Amino acid sequence: MTDCKSQQLASLVKMLYPHRSQFMALIHHLAISNNVPLSNIAKLSSVMTRWLVIEFVPEADSQVLRLLATRKDIFENYTRQGFEDALLQYYTIEKTAPIPESERLLYLMKTR
Repeated sequence: MTDCKSQQLASLVKMLYPHRSQFMALIHHLAISNNVPLSNIAKLSSVMTRWLVIEFVPEADSQVLRLLATRKDIFENYTRQGFEDALLQYYTIEKTAPIPESERLLYLMKTR
């Protein structure tokens, strides 16, 4: 996505959701299905909202395994640490909570 398109998308989302955005069941699709680096996802989300609720779906999750079933796993940074490192460039982690009966994590983040 070009910077111009990213800015247009961010502006639209900011008008619709000026204070809080939710990225639920989205990151693994962007990162794995569409090869969008976690750092790009973090940057885009940071210009869209002050508060972010975001879900991390680990590579061992059945949905991620399904996405990887038809492609080579080239996503060495798709780890909890890689996810946090990318987002911590733009956010502080206010709270983390495990999602029951899964290895998924829910984060509440605030822009720096």
